[in-house]
Amino acid sequence: MKSATQQVVHESETQRQHVRIQIPARAELGGRTYMVKDLSVSGLSIEDVGATYIDGAQIDLTLNVPFESFSLNVALKAFVTHYDTNAKVLGAQFTNLSREQLSILNAIIQSYMSGVIIKEGDLLNVVARDNFVKIRKEISKEEKRDLGSLAKRAMPFLFMGVAAILGGFFVMGNVYEKMLVLKSYQAVVTSESIVLRASAPGIFKSAIADGTEKVTKGQVLGTLEVSGAYVVPGATAQAAAPAPAATPATEATPSADGAVAADATAAPVVTPAPVTTKAGTTLVSIVSPCDCYMTKQYVQDGLFRDIGEAVFKLVPTDTKPNIKATISAEDVVRLNLRDKATMRVTGEEGVVVGTVQDIETLDANAASSIVTIRPERPLSYKLTDRPAYVEFYVH
Repeated sequence: MKSATQQVVHESETQRQHVRIQIPARAELGGRTYMVKDLSVSGLSIEDVGATYIDGAQIDLTLNVPFESFSLNVALKAFVTHYDTNAKVLGAQFTNLSREQLSILNAIIQSYMSGVIIKEGDLLNVVARDNFVKIRKEISKEEKRDLGSLAKRAMPFLFMGVAAILGGFFVMGNVYEKMLVLKSYQAVVTSESIVLRASAPGIFKSAIADGTEKVTKGQVLGTLEVSGAYVVPGATAQAAAPAPAATPATEATPSADGAVAADATAAPVVTPAPVTTKAGTTLVSIVSPCDCYMTKQYVQDGLFRDIGEAVFKLVPTDTKPNIKATISAEDVVRLNLRDKATMRVTGEEGVVVGTVQDIETLDANAASSIVTIRPERPLSYKLTDRPAYVEFYVH
């Protein structure tokens, strides 16, 4: 390693192109053989040159490099860069080097610097291998003036420009959304609804046809068949009069004050008026309290319903559905009443535009708030309870 380092000779700073190395090579020039003082990829210097050479003179020489089992001769062209008459040293720079010649020179220098023994097969591989980057095709003046060629050359720059513009719009859009747009994925269409619940335990039977969408105030929607053993709370009771033991049970009849008299074998029955009674049972009617849309029936015919369980869900016909969205507490402070919002409702085509009508916080420690949005165009009652997506535009 030390000997290899000592062999390396560097050119001056103003002339430096390649590292030069001293190797035991010979150069045949003008029919005579000289010792090579040092060699680089770009040129060489030769010792003890007896003839005089002028700077810039073109010369043909053969470089002979000995190896362990063979020697290599490389025919080269060069021109004289300097000639020292006192030291009789000739410096020359190679010209018109082919790819193979340049590869061989590189292989020779690297072999001597690294100390690796080079073989014939190694040189053949060096010559056969493509060690160079393909040279770009020169564009003629005619091609430069051609519109097609100009467009072809400008296409990459056009793509880069378009990509830069799109990237700028993307960044600006993200900044705009973060600063001026609030989003809620937790929103639902709500309506003022009425849930009719069972006032007594009994077997349900519907009084309306399947698919009924609209009912009127006072219309009977269904009945609950209540066992006579159950006393309906809130009504006035009247004991039944005893009947002869041999007389079969008879159907109860209403008295003047609205109570019902049952047969002697039945316990006293309490029923609200108006009701329909049969022996041992009472039919309690479920009546619509308004002109309403029928949105849901919770129970099918013949099934039991206990007190307080939902039977029907109604929406008054004059109700205007709203959208309620959940917003985090840190974002809701940026909202104001009458801020604009756009909504997308599941099952509804297009975008619904609305205005913030109310902002409600359940308590001071709540992590979120409920925002009510009034749509600018009426929504169908059929969209009640549908999920929605909302974007608020903050001033």
